Amino acid sequence: MRDKKRQILPYSLYDYDAYARHFAKMARRGWMVEGTAPFTWAYHRCEPRELTFAVSYFARASMFDTEPGEEQSEFIAFCRRTGWQLAATNAQMQVFYNERHDPVPIETDPALEVETIHRAAKRMYLPLIWIILGLGILEILTDRHLDPAAFPLTFLSHGSTLFSLATNLLLLVYSAVELGAYFLWLRRARRAARETGTMIPSAGHRRFNVAVLVLTAVLLVSSLVTSVLYRELLYGFVVLLMLAMMAVAIAISWQVQKLMKRRRASRIATMLATYGTAVALSLVILTTVVFIAVGSFSEGFLRERAEDLPLTFTDLYEGTDYQESVHRDGSPLLTSLSVVQFEWAGDSLDYTLYEVQIPSLADPIRNLILRDLETDGTVNGEHYLNADPSPWHADRAFQQDWQGEPLSDWLLFYPGRILFFDLNREPTPELMDTVAAKLGGKGD
Repeated sequence: MRDKKRQILPYSLYDYDAYARHFAKMARRGWMVEGTAPFTWAYHRCEPRELTFAVSYFARASMFDTEPGEEQSEFIAFCRRTGWQLAATNAQMQVFYNERHDPVPIETDPALEVETIHRAAKRMYLPLIWIILGLGILEILTDRHLDPAAFPLTFLSHGSTLFSLATNLLLLVYSAVELGAYFLWLRRARRAARETGTMIPSAGHRRFNVAVLVLTAVLLVSSLVTSVLYRELLYGFVVLLMLAMMAVAIAISWQVQKLMKRRRASRIATMLATYGTAVALSLVILTTVVFIAVGSFSEGFLRERAEDLPLTFTDLYEGTDYQESVHRDGSPLLTSLSVVQFEWAGDSLDYTLYEVQIPSLADPIRNLILRDLETDGTVNGEHYLNADPSPWHADRAFQQDWQGEPLSDWLLFYPGRILFFDLNREPTPELMDTVAAKLGGKGD
């Protein structure tokens, strides 16, 4: 039978009433809260007891304190004299328990209690939420795949971009809800303390927080599964590697912090050691991820094989001494395959094939591209002119031009497929037939 237990609690910092009720419930089940670990609360087994819990806040406390300061120690001693025993601390939060069923409250001045909570929130909780909100907005604004010019093909065919966007939007919603709920509670709590002399608990949004945690986990797992299904192997590999190494970095930084506290180091020394370790490990992680990813790719572990391609250089030309670059992206909506194979100063094969995964989306995606072509004749910044689709056995065909001069670059529409096909020579009928059979799904 295990004697230790950890929990992730989906409560906001100021939701003191929810914390108190939860710790009391755990005590009735035989678990006494004793402290915190990264992202979790820690418990030890005890005799099931009916206890009253209260959460108090001390704004000047820090997670890097080796022991409570003089003023905080005096407050803890005062609480002890009134029957309140300190069970655990988490930075500015202090968790007390009392064996009496209806003890004298720790806080007796609602207005002062509200302002104490607000001062504690301004130390770490509110800045962290604002940072999350700002980073989410910055990520969305700077993601090149969210450029309107990349819609719909590049955007929809990058599973990593879709999941990144979904995650950032989720963080934005979470941050907005957290900030809105906090300031709404603060305004109501101040008014109640001023007008009625009472302290109102936070209504909380615990189910929402649980939903955010679950959706984040679902998005993470889905992105990894998608990277395997649609062969974005490098992306999935990097994500897994970074998650594993981040877990190691957090665990090591936490142990450094505990070691500094055991040695009774100052708050500044503990903070510098903890953050210094975290920064150093982050740099090591970044370097290691890049090194392993690049090494794995160069060694061929994450590279596509020519035999897996629907159309290769040897299907069109006689030469076999060619260089190649293959890249796949994909999502449950759209997949893309980009292939470049070429001989030095010789023939070349260059195409990008998009394939719609949901049949009902084929026409909407096609119509979005055709609308751009009909509006200004451009797709992805390149200009195209109408061409005869019959030699390509396609539904629609467009030929790229440069200042009125036609190029041997083509945009072809097949059922459920969109093909960008570039050549360095004029296409022959035999080449067109092969392209239609291999990439257009037209059969042999």
